[in-house]
Parts: sequence; C-alpha cells; structure tokens
Amino acid sequence: MNIRSCENCKKLFQSYGNSMCPKCIQEFDEKFTLVKNFLYDNPGSSMETICEETGVDSTHVMKWLREGRLMTDAHGPSLLTCLTCGTPIRSGKYCEECNAKLIRTLEGGKKAFAVEPKKTAEESKRKESRFHIKS
Repeated sequence: MNIRSCENCKKLFQSYGNSMCPKCIQEFDEKFTLVKNFLYDNPGSSMETICEETGVDSTHVMKWLREGRLMTDAHGPSLLTCLTCGTPIRSGKYCEECNAKLIRTLEGGKKAFAVEPKKTAEESKRKESRFHIKS
C-alpha cells in the first residue's frame, strides 16, 4: 500500500501514482473545466481577466499551459518560454525545434541500448570453430 501526502491539501491518502488526493483532483478538474469554458466563450483573455472571472489562481492556469492542456492565443502575448532556449511558446515546455532535438537524442539513446537478436546455435558453433593466429 502506497500512502502519500497530497501536494495540495497535505492530507494522507492511498496513492495509485497520483500526487493529489481524489478530492483535490476533482476540485482541480472542475477548476480546469471552468477556465476552459471561460476561454472558449472569451478567447484571447488576459491572465488577469481569467483569474478574476473564474476565481482560479494564475499558478494553476500556468500549470495547465505547461502541461499542454491549455494554449495561449497565437496573436496574443506569450506567457511561456521554452525551458531550453527561451523562445516564446504557446503551450508545453519546449519549442518545436528543441522538442525535435530531444526526440532525436532519445531515439539515438534507444538505438544505443537496443538488444541484439540472439544468435542461432549454428552461428555460435561457427564462431567457436574459428582459429586465431598470433602474429
């Protein structure tokens, strides 16, 4: 049994991989839905307006932007910057270029750790029957 302290309310709860208790998760989901619906009806609203009208803290809105659950208006000011290069972005953690570099790096690492296929008994015997000449 995995017992954790909720990162929001600090109460102990049985965790199945979550960092928040079920009650706080439900509250955050309701707040997210409120913000999402507000932005649907009022596209291009400022962070200040969103927070005033919905009563949701700006730290939560920024978290949802970083998670990619919300996106800023393409024509409005950018609230986020790429964590690697500092380029303004609309959503997430990385710009498209840095994200592509990260994927290429991870793909390269995946190839480095790739498991070679097992050799057949015949291939193993051929290798054992070779003679090495010392020079």
